[in-house]
Amino acid sequence: MKVTLGDIAKIVGISKNSVSRALNDSNEISEATKVKVKKVAKDLGYVRNRAAKTLRSGKSNLVGIVFDDMLNPYFSTMSKLLRNKLLNKNYDSLIFTTDSTELDLKLFNIIISKNVDAIISFIKPSLESMKLSKKYQVPIICLGRKTSSGIADTFITNDVLGGKLAFNYLYNKNCKKIGYMGPVSKVETSIRRLNGFKVAAKEKNLEIKEEDIFIVALGKKIPEHYFESIMKNYDGIFCYNDLIAYDLLLNTNNKINIVGFDNIQEGMFTGLTLTTISSDKDKITTDVVTRVIERINNFDLELKLKEYEVNLVERIER
Repeated sequence: MKVTLGDIAKIVGISKNSVSRALNDSNEISEATKVKVKKVAKDLGYVRNRAAKTLRSGKSNLVGIVFDDMLNPYFSTMSKLLRNKLLNKNYDSLIFTTDSTELDLKLFNIIISKNVDAIISFIKPSLESMKLSKKYQVPIICLGRKTSSGIADTFITNDVLGGKLAFNYLYNKNCKKIGYMGPVSKVETSIRRLNGFKVAAKEKNLEIKEEDIFIVALGKKIPEHYFESIMKNYDGIFCYNDLIAYDLLLNTNNKINIVGFDNIQEGMFTGLTLTTISSDKDKITTDVVTRVIERINNFDLELKLKEYEVNLVERIER
């Protein structure tokens, strides 16, 4: 049988409204009463009615987190950090995934149907989604993907610098033939990383040609025919992310120099060592959650664009 506020009120000897205020840490209720109410609620197995709370306050204390590659451990690492920081602010989170590289209108409608107060998106929102975001006063905070100026709060890493660091590392390893592997056409983070890579090559009087770019779709295995070409012609490859880099590493028997991006090894044991471009994930997620709370409380704040520096983490196979 479902436990109600009335059940708790009878045991504690106070009104249902007082029980509700105690569970919500109201300053009108003494600490001693709060402790007693929460203990009784826990002992009875009381579960809060989130829908009722939303109707009363206008807020659900839920934040949606959406990304586009379920196989990539980077997103689970970042989502865990975000969730923990949201919980510290008394917000819970819901995870949404998609095969699309865009937070389109269909996906946006699915997310807001869950009565979230805000959305943290690792994919770029469409203009239609942003219009509805404004209409419903549900802020979208973009993490990782750069949006057009003035569309949404955006938190990104310095991907151009990452590309430069990767090229210079491979160049300093005396690599004679260097290439890039990743999604290019629709993923703007990949475009920025590749642009930085090309700039660094040009500074060395070298050129990254079209034939040196190996296109791989997110969440897909590297095409088999790439391996023979890379093993035969290249001694250095910069990969869009660590997941692609590990796939390449396993299929080239560690015979070429590889640089990844995201430093997923920082938060998990992979059994393989990989040189990678890293960022301060704790700092980034802290700033994003802080901004989420600010925008929930004041939707009309001036939009923010923040870029974080990256660094190269060298790991040598032993």
